[in-house]
Amino acid sequence: MSSNKILPATKPNKNVKLISTTRRRSVAIVPQVAKPKPTGKAARHPVRSAISRSRSLENMESISSWMQVAQLPNMEKIKQIRQGFDAVMLKTVGEYFNLPEIRVLNLMGVPKTTAHRLMKKHERLNQNDSERLYRVAMVTQMAVEVFCSDENAKEWLTKPNFALQNEAPLDMLDTEPGAEIVKRILNAIETGGVL
Repeated sequence: MSSNKILPATKPNKNVKLISTTRRRSVAIVPQVAKPKPTGKAARHPVRSAISRSRSLENMESISSWMQVAQLPNMEKIKQIRQGFDAVMLKTVGEYFNLPEIRVLNLMGVPKTTAHRLMKKHERLNQNDSERLYRVAMVTQMAVEVFCSDENAKEWLTKPNFALQNEAPLDMLDTEPGAEIVKRILNAIETGGVL
């Protein structure tokens, strides 16, 4: 005897039996399918696989929290910058852009030994480094909105740009004037204007 699950029907499917339909909603019975047994490393090391999955989920949460820094209300942004962001966010910036650690640390102006010490102890960045991190998040969010995709925004931010004398826009974000130039270019791209 197989177990069934009752779910709202969204798409017709040959494995789904429609049992009720109203103007607003359809209800269907979906047969439960047994999950396939893990193979390879997951079968040999189920605990390691679970830890690996939980770390990747933590990484995704960390990446999304890094990007959400730009979306905080203004007073909350100021409060967070003054308190300092968690130093682990430096690592997530590198993972988001798929960049070497040294390039991210140079962008943020944080010495490698300091960054490692702060990350190991889960301490916070100072106010200046937190402001640089916020600046990168804000401009990245703006690029995602202009290019309508994370991948296109990442590519544009990390590739040399003629308008910036063949520097990558991301590398300009270590200073406020550099960030202003990058934002001006993004505005021109979005509106079809000139620089």
